[in-house]
Amino acid sequence: MPATDSAYVAQAQPTPATDPATQNEAAGSPPAPPIELNVRGQRAAPASEVITRASARELPGSFGDPLRSVESEPGVTPIVSGLPYFFVRGAPPASVGYFIDGVDVPLLFHAYFGPSVIHPALFDRVDVFKGAAPVNYGRYAGAIIAAQTRAPRYEWNGEASLRVIDAGALLESPFASGRGSALVAGRYSYTGLILSLLDDRTKLRYWDYQTLDSYRLSSTTTLSVFAFGAFDLLSINSANDAGLQNQVGGETQFHRFDLRLDARPSPATHLRVAGTFGYDRSGDTIGTASLRDSSMRERIELSHEFSPDVGLDAGLDARIDQVRLDAAATRFDYLDLTTLFPTRNDGVGGGYFGLRLRPARGISVIPGVRADGYLVEHEFKAAADPRLSVEFALPKHVTVDSSVALSHQRPNFVPGIPAAAIGTLHGGLETGVVYDAGVRWKPGADLTFGATIFRTAFFDVIDPVGGQHDFTVSRTQLNDRTTIQTSGLEARVSRPLTKSVGGFLAYTLSRSTRGYDRLSSISGYDRPHVLQAALTLDFGYSIRGGLRGVFYSGMPALVLNEGPPHPSAAHRTPDFFRLDFRVEKRWNFDEAHYLSAVLEVLNATSAKEVLKEQCGTRCQGDLSGPVVLPSLGVEAGF
Repeated sequence: MPATDSAYVAQAQPTPATDPATQNEAAGSPPAPPIELNVRGQRAAPASEVITRASARELPGSFGDPLRSVESEPGVTPIVSGLPYFFVRGAPPASVGYFIDGVDVPLLFHAYFGPSVIHPALFDRVDVFKGAAPVNYGRYAGAIIAAQTRAPRYEWNGEASLRVIDAGALLESPFASGRGSALVAGRYSYTGLILSLLDDRTKLRYWDYQTLDSYRLSSTTTLSVFAFGAFDLLSINSANDAGLQNQVGGETQFHRFDLRLDARPSPATHLRVAGTFGYDRSGDTIGTASLRDSSMRERIELSHEFSPDVGLDAGLDARIDQVRLDAAATRFDYLDLTTLFPTRNDGVGGGYFGLRLRPARGISVIPGVRADGYLVEHEFKAAADPRLSVEFALPKHVTVDSSVALSHQRPNFVPGIPAAAIGTLHGGLETGVVYDAGVRWKPGADLTFGATIFRTAFFDVIDPVGGQHDFTVSRTQLNDRTTIQTSGLEARVSRPLTKSVGGFLAYTLSRSTRGYDRLSSISGYDRPHVLQAALTLDFGYSIRGGLRGVFYSGMPALVLNEGPPHPSAAHRTPDFFRLDFRVEKRWNFDEAHYLSAVLEVLNATSAKEVLKEQCGTRCQGDLSGPVVLPSLGVEAGF
């Protein structure tokens, strides 16, 4: 649903702050202290969802991370409960795009079940585009999850947290008499030290860093650097029935350095010129295989308001990738790795053009189109992606919105692994078609009632995860192109979680099918019913708490004795239910200084989940868990 954030400018691109210092330079007086300037701009796209950091802090089971709160949105189903890799309206995880300040990233979370790779205090909001995304986002056939960092405050401020699993901090400092701001943040996990005491066969480490530095060259121009990165190591050693050692896990890291110049030659125009340098690496922990991707991306983004009723968004960008594979020829999967991820140079370039129109009071129309060309292993493919969003404000606080979009992407089936992009365009691009229509009613008392119907179709998808619940990497999967179609209804009633009494009730009814080589079946991750409910309360004495319940229908089992192996709705895994809770005691010393103690548990009911079930002469399931994630810590800020 649309947001009403008056500072949301240029499709969620950060707005350079006006420099008050230059206003007094001509008079020879000392620079004035910085002031806060809110510029009224466009709202979020119709049919989108907005998650703020304030609401994410209150959601039990999210651990204060706005990105982890994405799981609570209707139409979003994780591969495994608590694991933040999602099917969104039928689109598999590798078809969902992740962006932070417009910079695409390979993953959003640490160590599979861990926190997000960005310190939560750096987030301003997260936009979830399950339908038509703004035209500046592309190259993914499915949904777009776009995080936006907060604007510089140009004053001393900070936050710190200490939990049983990790420690993190954020600190911002002004410099150059208030012209500049330097922000640093990061997190380090000492979970490995705890695990080594409990089980020396398991290793787990992660850390991340961020720095956002801005300098106002003038009242209309800002130069900034956003650098961030993350590292993860997970290794589990075990012995099979024959006594042979087996190792599961690996080591991943990624880094981004985004240099950008923001110019506002007039209050109606925002221009950004940016260059992003990236480095991704994934490998095993014994040094027999690694993938590296060194990338460089250039982009130009323009937003202009011709009038309050007509706006323009346009841009160009290009990216080159140098991918290198190092693998020992003695590995059993050597042919798979060299076929799927060969050493090569890739390129992609394109542009977009969109309008924001208000033809009449209460009516918003956002048409747009983007075009991209992909060059992989000397093979070239191009695609044009039109999209349209509309919104109508009706009497009695009722809003109706709808969107439709066509999207393309490179074929891929490996989500969340840096540098692991398939190195071929053989078989063509993956294509996604999405449509939705929704209605929202705000009767008062901060209540919102909403319902949306949707229909999606994804063509030429490589989807071993959704087809056979298969997480292995095989070169034969390149030839398994699938069509996935999903229809459904999303319903939600909510009151802001930050209120003294807040909460939501969300329900998704859907059906997802897949077709392959003239065969049709239910999708392997079809869950007809997904129900979530949350309640947050202010108990007084600066104590807040909440509960969240999550219910999923069972997934189709894989039938082995009725023709080719395929998912069947006649056999399903057991339904799943879990309960999360959170309680916080806060001490406010003044308006800016606080200290809080937080206890939070995901899956406090210790529920187990069947990850995969196969049915031959009898059905047998792979049981997971229980995965219980407790968090006890203190937070402080100023």
